Amino acid sequence: MTVEDIEGIKVDFSDLEAAHQVELDTSLDTVLIISNLPKIDCNKEEKLLAVLRKNLFTLAKATPLPESICMPRDESQMSKGYMFVEFAGAEEASAVLQVAHGYRLDKQHVLSAVRLSDFERLLNMEDEYKEPTIEPFEEKEYLKSWLNDTTARDQFVTLAGTTASVFSNARGGAPPELVHTRANWTDTYVQWSPRGSYLATVHGPGIMLWGGASFSRLGKYPHQNVKLVNFSSTETIMVTWSPYDELRPTEPNLLVWDVVAGKLVRGFVADEKDAGGNTPSTVLWPMVKFSYDDKYAARVHEGALHIYEMATFTLLDKKSHKIEGLKDFSWSPVDHMMVHWTQGTEDIPARVSVMSVPSKTILRSKNLFNVNTCQVHWHARGDYLCVQVERHSKNKKQIFSNLELFRLREKGIPVDCLEFKEPLITSFAWEPEGDRFLAAGTHEFKTTISFYTMKAHENGMPVVKLLSSVERKTLNRFLWSPRGEFVLFVGTDSTSAMLEFFSAQEMTTLATREHFLATDAAWDPSGRFVSSWVSAWKQSSDHGFIIWDMRGEQVARLNTSRMSHFAWRPRPPTLLSRDQQREIRRNLKDYASKFEEADLRELSRESSNTAELKSRLMNLWNEWRRHCQREYDVRTVTRKALIGAEDEFAREQLTTTTAEWIEEVIEESETVEESES
Repeated sequence: MTVEDIEGIKVDFSDLEAAHQVELDTSLDTVLIISNLPKIDCNKEEKLLAVLRKNLFTLAKATPLPESICMPRDESQMSKGYMFVEFAGAEEASAVLQVAHGYRLDKQHVLSAVRLSDFERLLNMEDEYKEPTIEPFEEKEYLKSWLNDTTARDQFVTLAGTTASVFSNARGGAPPELVHTRANWTDTYVQWSPRGSYLATVHGPGIMLWGGASFSRLGKYPHQNVKLVNFSSTETIMVTWSPYDELRPTEPNLLVWDVVAGKLVRGFVADEKDAGGNTPSTVLWPMVKFSYDDKYAARVHEGALHIYEMATFTLLDKKSHKIEGLKDFSWSPVDHMMVHWTQGTEDIPARVSVMSVPSKTILRSKNLFNVNTCQVHWHARGDYLCVQVERHSKNKKQIFSNLELFRLREKGIPVDCLEFKEPLITSFAWEPEGDRFLAAGTHEFKTTISFYTMKAHENGMPVVKLLSSVERKTLNRFLWSPRGEFVLFVGTDSTSAMLEFFSAQEMTTLATREHFLATDAAWDPSGRFVSSWVSAWKQSSDHGFIIWDMRGEQVARLNTSRMSHFAWRPRPPTLLSRDQQREIRRNLKDYASKFEEADLRELSRESSNTAELKSRLMNLWNEWRRHCQREYDVRTVTRKALIGAEDEFAREQLTTTTAEWIEEVIEESETVEESES
């Protein structure tokens, strides 16, 4: 706008108007259309709205504006099956949209939700159909390519700074073979998926997945400020977590992704109460746990157990399972079964319950008194369950341990109880392929490691029997081999980490090794090798790793500056049946001789290659030396012609005089001097 004053001068105010203009918010992002509702009369409207408030609005922590719910009706006053809802802000509408879209109200009604702004966009679409552009098919690499290795070598990943490297473990004492490396591959850390198909890298804007023989990028999953990642049992679902933001209380920070499609399945708001903390070191991770076949998923929210059917990711039976005092739960590794435990009070004991899913039937429960905390340990085959209980006396002056051992395959699920007053049990582990377990505790600077079996019998009844106990001074970790029988005792509290290779079959020590400043150790999936490493996250020097065989012999060593992480690549479950595995074990000696021959050939080949390399380097050195001698001889002749004398080196050789001193003792005498008194 311009204004003309009395002198005829025009003044332009358009810049001021643009700077102070207030735009009217005409966005319709705050209005949702929820469809596929039951068609009801006026009398049932309040009842339906009460259900929606409880299951949708309360769950999304959003409240519609007063008198903003509109449910259109026909001439007979029956609703048309959809409604309009307005919220105070677009964030609240987005939270309700996440919950409402796909929500199963009952068997006949699965709700659909859309923003009114999106609805208008759909109405304004062009009438003429335009065929979409079909992206050319790109064949992806085989995700299990490393399993095709002719020598069945396992792989592992290391992280030094932000440079991640993938190696293949060698045989016959050869150094590991570098498969792939990349600088700035991650911002914080890397993680394998449970079956080894994917390598996840964590970045500020989200997660990236890599795989195949060349480790090409397979997916990108945006999640700002993501800190933790977890996969479902079959690698079809991925869960990511970022710290709860109090400034955005309705923004989901626990996201569930479809790995293959690369799409967001669900989003949850997990505050500090739900997560147990708001930092990666304090949060109770994983927050979403999956059944062995990914048919069900579950999480604890507001003191209730939320079980989801993975086909639709909706609540089982359309409601959560309220359990008073619920603390934690864990799925069986082979069955649709879970165990959960509840915290007791002064009047009500704590309780451990084994529950079947989807019926939610309690198969077995046991009351526990004076409980501080519980840890759940499933046997790999699902045959047994151990609940490691830390208890206190009535006056709370003493602490002791209980092991509650459930026999899940026997009728009635009997429970054996072992009580330990001294030492306090700090570690427990089942033998992966057997019926034994290890329990360890520390008392007066000594660690007692006890081995038990579940297969003993007394008077025809199965009992738990102590097989043997050993005492050690400097050990604090105990790792069963993935194939059973062998145990690695690890002591990493002192500067000199001790590794003891122990046979649980013979109850003897195979070897004891030392790795200076080592912070961690792990078995490879085959159970043939052990790695120990020094992490830059815990130590300031001597970073790197050592690989040992199962007998404690060093196989390889690599020092890497700033190395912070080491992880073996997991293997997928075997395709062999139990009978086929037993047949292989029976013929193991025949296979072992073939493998030993292959190892000797590999070692001979490596030795031959090393000798060939040394010979080639020596030949190169001799050739270079002869070349230098020829040049020196030519220059010597030239120098003689120029200065008419021997070269400087020759003159030095002729004029140099060597003096040699020879000392000889002719006579020795000894004199005694008397001092004046």
